[in-house]
Amino acid sequence: MRAGCGGGTSRSSTSARPDDPAPVCGSGPALPPRAPQGGARGLQNEEPERERAVRHGKTYLRLASLNMRGAGRDGLGGVGEKWMRVNQILRENRIAVLAVQETHLSDDRVAALNALFGEYMSVFPSAYPGNETGACGVAFVINRRILKSANCLTTEIIPGRVLMLDLNWPEERPLRIVNVYGPNIARENAAMWETLRGTRLREGNRQVDVLLGDFNVVDDPIDRLPARLDSACAVEALRGLVEELRVRDGWREQNPNAKSFTYLHAANGSQSRLDRIYTRAVPGREVDDWGMKESGLDSDHKMITASLYNNRTPFVGKGRWVMPKHLLTDEQLVGEMKRLAAVMATEMDALMARTDGHNPQTIYAAFKRDLIRAVRARAKEKIPRMQRQIEALRADLQATLNSLAATPSDVGGEDGVERQQEHHAAVLQDRLLRLERKRFESARRMVAVKQRLYQETMTKQWTRS
Repeated sequence: MRAGCGGGTSRSSTSARPDDPAPVCGSGPALPPRAPQGGARGLQNEEPERERAVRHGKTYLRLASLNMRGAGRDGLGGVGEKWMRVNQILRENRIAVLAVQETHLSDDRVAALNALFGEYMSVFPSAYPGNETGACGVAFVINRRILKSANCLTTEIIPGRVLMLDLNWPEERPLRIVNVYGPNIARENAAMWETLRGTRLREGNRQVDVLLGDFNVVDDPIDRLPARLDSACAVEALRGLVEELRVRDGWREQNPNAKSFTYLHAANGSQSRLDRIYTRAVPGREVDDWGMKESGLDSDHKMITASLYNNRTPFVGKGRWVMPKHLLTDEQLVGEMKRLAAVMATEMDALMARTDGHNPQTIYAAFKRDLIRAVRARAKEKIPRMQRQIEALRADLQATLNSLAATPSDVGGEDGVERQQEHHAAVLQDRLLRLERKRFESARRMVAVKQRLYQETMTKQWTRS
């Protein structure tokens, strides 16, 4: 079926079924790692090459994908507790389009969600036939704060597994995004990619611009810890689809030797980069800001993100540095400001002769530099303790994974030091997940407290309620 939003039209269509016959999956050796792709046409390839700093002054559309591992316990109005937190994820990370897997959404839950959050987000689901709230399910969540009047169309390609979204971004350019959730069984996984090669992903002579989701297969041993080869038939089928759509794994192209994972198997500590974003856009020029981070939900998958850039918009610089307002009332910093100002006044009073290297202007410039340095140092100290712990754990985890990448060993090898590092990485990732969930809940409580305190006063909490 096809669903419309924001004034879009709806019409029925034929969908591939999850129970289509699966091809025979051989047990032979898996394919070698894929070579970097090239020659794919980007979203705006006619634009000249630009420097990295220029892109960050451009209009961007932030995309994300998350396997939420079910809806959680029923919350307000019968909506799963995890879904009650998706709005916060969109707001905190400024995500415009979120693709989610394992949604477990029924029609009643979708109606309740859109009624509750309709002003801020819209949910467009594709449920697994016969078991809507118990298995699979994919959906797109549109952030209405960013895409306020976007005209969206969603098309079910494989119910509960593959959902396609069409919208215009920028306003004059069509954008097609496909959300996938691959089966765990290798033969079924391969069958799904083969099925997609014969479906209407390229309907209306339009190309797929973004392919993202939980693929449940990797095509390179470096994307598993410990490294190993995946089933040859599943890898070959996925590569065939990717090549046909002319999309590319931009994160891997920009990080060819890096190890970073999105899924942690708690039982044995193994990790995998099952969640990925493929784009037609040129990595590093039209798409960038790749990220993998804990979402704050109770899930064993990280959320992955990327930003599409509109190179046709005028460049806007990053602006001037501004002191955080909350530091104006910090007693320690205020005392340091007064001390620096007193030093400046003393130097100016003691100035006897003006020179090019020493005059009131140079003294004042030195005061400003010292003041900015003090403000930035104090701002770092004021970072919440939990946030500092999270950042330290992330740095430790990345260093551990990079050390594994820098110590090559045979695939499936039994090196004792590497096994210890793998275990250490799994422990760090588990601690990160727990801390991020704690931070996420703390932020929710803070919003609830502000709402309770200020919703009856003339503040933004009152005007938005």
